[in-house]
Amino acid sequence: MSEAPRSAVVIMLAALAVSLAPAASASEGSAPGHDGLYVRIGLGAGYVAGSASVAGESASPTMKGASIATELAVGTSLAPGLVIGGGEYSMIVPSPTFTSRGVSGAAGAHHVSGLGPFVDYYFAPRGGLHAQAALLVGGAFVTAKDGRGSAAGFGFGAMIGLGYEVAISERWSLGGVARLAAYRESLSSSDAFTGTDTSAKSTLAMLSPSCLLAVTLR
Repeated sequence: MSEAPRSAVVIMLAALAVSLAPAASASEGSAPGHDGLYVRIGLGAGYVAGSASVAGESASPTMKGASIATELAVGTSLAPGLVIGGGEYSMIVPSPTFTSRGVSGAAGAHHVSGLGPFVDYYFAPRGGLHAQAALLVGGAFVTAKDGRGSAAGFGFGAMIGLGYEVAISERWSLGGVARLAAYRESLSSSDAFTGTDTSAKSTLAMLSPSCLLAVTLR
């Protein structure tokens, strides 16, 4: 091969290498990172168990039922993989069952909301495994049903969770979250639980494990 064609081949190979380098770099960074704006929306199902302490009553009614869990969180990254922000971690218990003094009955739907600061930590900056936690303040509303009155009040709670997600686009991920939430609400009436005394105050404590399907912008 003469010197001129050889030089032309070298130039062509160098140009090809330069053109492929950005593509390779983009491919390596195609997984969503964990920096900048963060938004998570989740919906799932769970179970709730709890008990109510009624003023002036020695017995503590217990409750249980299936729940619908929701999550809406907005935050930003402090460091690669570390997100802080504010979120809502709530649930609806459509048909709980209360048991008091050995007698069980259906209670009205429980609507429980929890708002507060959260932290979400990804174990690898571009990985999908993450752990989250939040401290919550919020309220609860119990609807009237079958002669039992309604009740409303405010309280506090906490949430921890562990999840995994995979990229579905440059910025969005899809995954699952296993969540455990605890709520403690002071309610204006005990009639929703006892069906007898609308003047007595009550405190409702609930523990709810759930599994959610979530989409995350990160």
